[in-house]
Amino acid sequence: MNKYFFSRQEIAAELSIDPKTLRQKLKKAGIMLESGMIPAEKVNEILHLLQVKKENHAVTEQIEQPD
Repeated sequence: MNKYFFSRQEIAAELSIDPKTLRQKLKKAGIMLESGMIPAEKVNEILHLLQVKKENHAVTEQIEQPD
């Protein structure tokens, strides 16, 4: 990431999710964002938090699937 500010659409695209899904995930995680562009530092926190949860969910799905 070489930019200083990002839109919610850019963050959603980075996570390969719909912007509406991003809004729901942020709300569920208790992350409140002000209107407008989001600083890169905050974006990095969001990406880390949501990608970690996404990876954990994928691991859980693999474990629960019967052979």
